[in-house]
Amino acid sequence: MSSHLTNTILFNQSIKDGLKQLDTTAKKLLLVVSESGHLLGTLSDGDIRRALLRGCELNATLDGVYNANCISLNINDFNTQTAISICTEKLITGIPIVTDTHEIVDFFDHQRPIHSLKLSHNKLDIPVVIMGGGKGTRMKPLSDIFPKPLIPINGKAMISHVMDFFEQYGIQSFFITLNYKSHLMIAYCDSLETTYNIEYAIESSFMGTAGGLSLIENQLPQTFIISNCDALAKTDISALVNDHHEKQAVLTVVCSIQHHQIPYGRVHYENGGKIRSIEEKPELSMAINTGVYVADKRALAYIDPTRVFHMTDLIQTLIDQGLPVHCYLINEKEFIDFGQWDAYKQASNLLNDD
Repeated sequence: MSSHLTNTILFNQSIKDGLKQLDTTAKKLLLVVSESGHLLGTLSDGDIRRALLRGCELNATLDGVYNANCISLNINDFNTQTAISICTEKLITGIPIVTDTHEIVDFFDHQRPIHSLKLSHNKLDIPVVIMGGGKGTRMKPLSDIFPKPLIPINGKAMISHVMDFFEQYGIQSFFITLNYKSHLMIAYCDSLETTYNIEYAIESSFMGTAGGLSLIENQLPQTFIISNCDALAKTDISALVNDHHEKQAVLTVVCSIQHHQIPYGRVHYENGGKIRSIEEKPELSMAINTGVYVADKRALAYIDPTRVFHMTDLIQTLIDQGLPVHCYLINEKEFIDFGQWDAYKQASNLLNDD
């Protein structure tokens, strides 16, 4: 196996290992190999997503998770045009190059972003509701002067990063819920030279992250996207919406698998205080809410406009009513949070990676 490849992973490593490697490698596809370096299959974030939704644990091995029927190309048949044609036809990001005995010698990385491949086939004609009315207390003292959505990152307001990302999928309609310093928000958005349309829902009092949706209920179609103003879920939005429809969900919550190292040794003890073991700096992995959703209009009927009503309230109400609420899992680095200072400092580099 070629030593320069950075996107290979052993078959007996864990799902968590696969997630981390997909986050760190520039490739969108891992090559699953035997200990002798022979190709066994490929692993994508979609493969991992499906495994986790089936109930697989993060510490489970990749056996049964990776795609054993992947497309590969024999080194004797390889040429660039053939590889490009296969990637374009199959909508894949790359092809492992192998010998007659299936030993990996190289990986052809198709240099077209996955978004451009999807766009030509599935543009989205649905609106995005951006929740932009909060006070931005996590971004003080700057938010004392500016509403949080207007705080710049890489020379562009946060909310413009959000709208420009969705515009890549053909989305042309945006609603923004406003409250705090709404006049500044409207002045900024009205000054933008864009192809898309922006409408506003101005709250007379703080209604919570979901409460403002009740103001535009009659203007929304059956399916729409909801997004925080200070975060991006940089996944394939077309695939996200398709998944929402396939599962007939009333609400789909985009969730990012996050890994956090605890900087202390975890002590395991029995009754009476006898220590059984010490786990040095354990890692905690969990799915967290990114603040991006796909919603069915049915969900709006469960919003209580008479009180402050957050998205967490709506999610729990829908669950309590027995309605289908699903998660859509994405990788750690596909979630970019620029709504608090620690995350804001990292977001500039993550946005520059595209």
